[in-house]
Amino acid sequence: WKAKSGASHHYKKAQGLSYGLVTYEPTGYDKNSREKDTNDSNMYYFVDQQGVIDNYIQCSNKPRKTILCSHMFYLKPAQNVMVTIQYRIGLLPKWKEIQSAVDKKILSFSTKPIDS
Repeated sequence: WKAKSGASHHYKKAQGLSYGLVTYEPTGYDKNSREKDTNDSNMYYFVDQQGVIDNYIQCSNKPRKTILCSHMFYLKPAQNVMVTIQYRIGLLPKWKEIQSAVDKKILSFSTKPIDS
């Protein structure tokens, strides 16, 4: 993919799973320019039993005190609402619990239609 700066990033699939997620890591980047490169991130995704990717997580590789991950998924059981949340990379091992809690919270706001 082409970064905004014109730099090109390529990814390689990491061996095994990270917290149940397929992982892709960038290759060919300059470790000394990580602070400037806003597109230097690891990508993670979850494939369900039907082979559908229903979670996508991108975590920055910038050398920061607080590194953020963006987690995108479809609200279950509705599947017609896409949710994006952010959390610290240290919470990545708990991505399933975080998603479940967000699902429950959002669905708690739903109401039944009023019959006219």
